[in-house]
Amino acid sequence: MKKVSENFLSILVCSFFVINLSCISLYSKDNIDLVKLKKKEEERRKKLKKPKFTVNNNNINKIKVSNKSYSFIQMQYAEGEEQDKDKSETKKKKKKLIDPNKTRKYWQDLKKKLEFDVRTLEERVRNDQLRLNKMYSDYYSMSLPFQKSNIKDRIDKFSGLLEKNKLMLKNLQKEMDSLADKARKAGVPPGWIR
Repeated sequence: MKKVSENFLSILVCSFFVINLSCISLYSKDNIDLVKLKKKEEERRKKLKKPKFTVNNNNINKIKVSNKSYSFIQMQYAEGEEQDKDKSETKKKKKKLIDPNKTRKYWQDLKKKLEFDVRTLEERVRNDQLRLNKMYSDYYSMSLPFQKSNIKDRIDKFSGLLEKNKLMLKNLQKEMDSLADKARKAGVPPGWIR
């Protein structure tokens, strides 16, 4: 029995090596020869047509392509026109920084609205938490099972509502905290939201 298992094991190992060698030979046929590839690429580049001209600072104003010449002329403004152009550009930049709809009043009203919403929601969450605590005390003081199940249903619904309100409050507080950064990115002076 021992000889049979040793023979079987040696046959198994030999077959494993033969299979591996055949797999290696299969994969080696698909290898890419990088040297040949490089030579082919060099030959391809030699066959490409080279441009007849190069564009640089010296010849940028006059370029000839197939017996046609192209010239680029830079416009020159009179002194008054150049100043008017600069003034109009600065006005456009200022308009881009501060949207006409987003004036000082807009930012102050936005801050007041956010503060009001946060205060009212905080008060609502506080009152809802008190009501929920009362419901829990009623639940534990009841002795009849059907009354307990009725109150438990109300507690579950109210808990969901309370969690929604807490999440809304958290989002409003984040928005309130990011208001200064949002105003700064919009180009608003810091004093407008104080």
